Parts: sequence; C-alpha cells; structure tokens
Amino acid sequence: MVRRSLGDELVPEVAKRVRESEDKVRATFDCLLPVIVGMLVDRGATVEGARVLMRTMANVPLDALVLANPAKLLKEDTGILERVTTMGPGMLGQLLGNKAGQLPRAVGSATGVRAASASWMAAFLAPLVLAYVNREVQVGKLDEASVHRLLAAQQESLVGHVDERIVGALNMPALNIYMDEPQRAGRGAGAQVAAAEPVPAARPKRGVKPYLPWVVLVAIVVVWLVLRP
Repeated sequence: MVRRSLGDELVPEVAKRVRESEDKVRATFDCLLPVIVGMLVDRGATVEGARVLMRTMANVPLDALVLANPAKLLKEDTGILERVTTMGPGMLGQLLGNKAGQLPRAVGSATGVRAASASWMAAFLAPLVLAYVNREVQVGKLDEASVHRLLAAQQESLVGHVDERIVGALNMPALNIYMDEPQRAGRGAGAQVAAAEPVPAARPKRGVKPYLPWVVLVAIVVVWLVLRP
C-alpha cells in the first residue's frame, strides 16, 4: 500500500534531488521500504510499543493532500520537506536503534547509490511510511491494540521483500523472519562451521605377526630332531 501510495512521479523527483539515476532510486526505495515497515512491525509488537509509535506518527506534519501526491513535497518549496527530512533520522533511530547509522552504507552497497543519497532517502521515507500508517489509524479510529494487530498482520506480506544484503549488514535478528526460505537456508549454511577433512584410516600397528609363534615352534622341533642322541 505504501509503495503504491508513493506514486509514479516521486521517483523522478527524488532522482533529480539526490542526483542519482531513476533505476537506482527505485532500487533504493525497494530496499528501504521493507526494512522500515519491518522494523515498524517489530517496534509495534506489543501494545505499549504501538502506543509509542502512535505518538511518533501523530507528529509527522503531512496531511492527506500531501500523502495523496508526495511528489509535491519536492516540487513545491513549502518548508515541509525540510521539516520531514529533519525528523527522519530520529525516527530511523527509534526503529533501528544504534544500527540506523549503518543503513545508508548497507543500502548503498546493495543498490549502488552514494551513502549520502541513501541517507537522505531513508530520512525522507521514514516519516512518509509513518504518516501513511497514521492515516490508516485515523480513518479506522484505531486504538493501541488495533494498531498492534494491524502491524502484526503485515508480517506475511513482507516475507521475501527484505534484501538479504541489508539484513546481513545490519545484523538485526528482527529482520531475519522476512527473508524467504532459500535466503534463510543460504545464511544458515554460511554460518555453519566448515566440516573437518576426513581423517585417513589408521595404519595397522606394527606388532608380532600371527604366524610367527608357529614358525618358532617348528624350528625348535626340527633342531631337537637333528640334535637328539
């Protein structure tokens, strides 16, 4: 829903703003949005967490008209864009904790955008995502428990959409559940300790040959027969 709400006009406007190609901006959106929504779900995993998020969402200065066409934020210099992007880092910190600072570099490595561009887009998208969720809260007149259930219901739709490279770079277990089965299997295999090389079969110990006692016995008998009186 969030991805569709951003509209087709936003990518070209953001591309001009950060001076990156539209393909790279689109790829960056595809990396950032599942991470932001995934951590939003994680932070709202309890009713108390949902209550904290509701307070944060209510502070985003974006009305329904802007949310209907967020590209206007970049086309029209109203001062709201600066307010939104200034709030963004704090919201990312609330969602990602001390890993927020690692997100731009991780996204840059995955999509090829500069870290500064990824940082700006992350700061821009985080408030937008929270504003869209807040719109659902307001329309549905949801309380904390309902917001908690709304966020929890998003888990299944996120599976397979969180980039494995971002998960690996951030090392946040809360995002692991959104990787599809092949990705999880690959990460599990990579984390296993390599199997030890097969140990060569042990050489038989050098000892007394089983037939030697008989040889000695026969020799003694022969000598006795020869030397007897």
